[in-house]
Amino acid sequence: MICPQCNALTELKVRCSVCQNDCEDKGRAMDYDENYSPYMDYELTALTDGLTKNNSNLFCAHLYYCKNCNDSVIKLIEKI
Repeated sequence: MICPQCNALTELKVRCSVCQNDCEDKGRAMDYDENYSPYMDYELTALTDGLTKNNSNLFCAHLYYCKNCNDSVIKLIEKI
């Protein structure tokens, strides 16, 4: 299964819950955990994203950031 957001198959629009401006998709939330996270094996980091092993196969956690008020939110994207 693949993440449609990571593979540019879809574009999810997320509004900031604080100021209602559009948020920017910053990619997988796990890529911001450690200095080398973006360079680590995808399957390995998928197991440390806070989801269960089964859910890691079904969802991809993406970080959305609001440039206007610096708020951020993590959204689960269903893999296809």
